[in-house]
Amino acid sequence: MIFSVHPDTTTLLVLRCIWLNPSISRTDISRIVNLDQSTISRIVASLLESGIVLVVDEGQSGPQGGRRPIYLQINSRFGCVAGIEISSDFYNLVGINLLGEIQFSAKQSHAQRDSGIIELYHVALAHARKLAAESGLELLGIGIGLPGIIDSQHGIIQKSIPLEINDPLAFIAALPSDDKLPVRIEHDARCCCWAELTFHRGRCPPDFLCVLGEFRRNRIIHQEFQGIALGLGLVLNNHIHAGQDNSAGEFRSVFYGNQQKNNLFGIPDQDLGRLETEPEIQHAFARELGRNLALLVNVLNISRVFVSGSIEKLGQALLETIEREVRENWTYNQQGEFQISFTRLGENAVAYGAAGMFLEMIFAPPDSNPATKQLIGDP
Repeated sequence: MIFSVHPDTTTLLVLRCIWLNPSISRTDISRIVNLDQSTISRIVASLLESGIVLVVDEGQSGPQGGRRPIYLQINSRFGCVAGIEISSDFYNLVGINLLGEIQFSAKQSHAQRDSGIIELYHVALAHARKLAAESGLELLGIGIGLPGIIDSQHGIIQKSIPLEINDPLAFIAALPSDDKLPVRIEHDARCCCWAELTFHRGRCPPDFLCVLGEFRRNRIIHQEFQGIALGLGLVLNNHIHAGQDNSAGEFRSVFYGNQQKNNLFGIPDQDLGRLETEPEIQHAFARELGRNLALLVNVLNISRVFVSGSIEKLGQALLETIEREVRENWTYNQQGEFQISFTRLGENAVAYGAAGMFLEMIFAPPDSNPATKQLIGDP
């Protein structure tokens, strides 16, 4: 638990204000959250006493004298949150402090078919605990990014082809009850959205699209081939869109067709298996992906696209081809602002975003996220 005493909504509002505005004074907090100075001073005193907030600087008095302004910031050493990406053939973990700064990271391959998903989680958790201890930080919670149809609110993996889960798995309920560490799961591509929201903290555009593409070795009956897993994360009006059945983000190309294939595109398996090494196949892949994205970007008027995952190995040509397809799909003579780029987080995007999702929950007012009450202490 982050607090020994359950904070009220007003305290959480002030805490979030400090998190979003590093080195902020009590006066500015009062103005932003529209509360009187005495209330702010009382709340800030309790936050300072808990250790989650620190005084980082002291300003100069005004022309009329009076108190010097005290500047406040979240205590980066108060603890850390770990994000874990679990895929069909590796897990990737990232630990971030309460300012969203990466403290540790690691990647480990595994043979998923030889282990259950719960067992894999415990292996990754033990790894995260070890790295957190070495960093001298208390581990406050875990966010997990997973491929498939993920019900984040109830902690259920509905289905996952990559993880070979065909029936609903109550993931959170299956964890040992004696482990009090809070855990939350999320769709891997939606984690990429959380990554951008956390990394930029209040400075993201209200609408944007995240593309997660990862090279993976898929097992098909008795054969294995190197394919590409791809998912989309969509943010509309500052909210991550999960869809009515939590299946938003699952991707299959509109050019897929009815032919027998073991990939998501109109490209034959044997060709897509050479995607990492063949420029002609890379160009065909980029064009097909760009045409799929053009429909979403232009219909929804999205101005920003972030691309992440091992797909970044395809380089700038991938982005240029996608941008060209988006612009060629536009109806009118001039198109509004549109930017596409690789995320700054690279292959850590999913794990970082899973941690960021949890971090956002810590600092979200309980009215906007009831789960926050459970994360920071019971009344």
